[in-house]
Amino acid sequence: MHKIMKFYFPGTCIVFTLAMLSATITNALHGDFSDYHMYMLEILGMIILFYTLDYFISKINFKTYRSYVLTGYTIMLIIYLGLGKVFGWFQFTISNIISVTISFTLIYIGIYSYFRYMGRKEADRINQLLNQ
Repeated sequence: MHKIMKFYFPGTCIVFTLAMLSATITNALHGDFSDYHMYMLEILGMIILFYTLDYFISKINFKTYRSYVLTGYTIMLIIYLGLGKVFGWFQFTISNIISVTISFTLIYIGIYSYFRYMGRKEADRINQLLNQ
């Protein structure tokens, strides 16, 4: 299971992302600026923005790890909703905001859980090496 989580899962995500990005850029270079391709580039920009924000948020000295996670989540959710409004990713109704927030939260929890799991596994491995 550890090998799947450490190598195959991230590898699959990276290859999929690069394939989608490659197809989008190739189509854009050939003059195809369809909504789908622009959406892919907008999402890429948002992800880069999120990781940049996470980098700077991680430089803040929070009292608890939970505060760090909740701060990052709140800032990114607000930005995601704002970008959704600006780029027209969804209609800005109460029901859509609720469903988008739930979806965003589930994705955020999934990503957080993955990195938390990998961090624990790495810490366990290091502790095991130290105890030998």
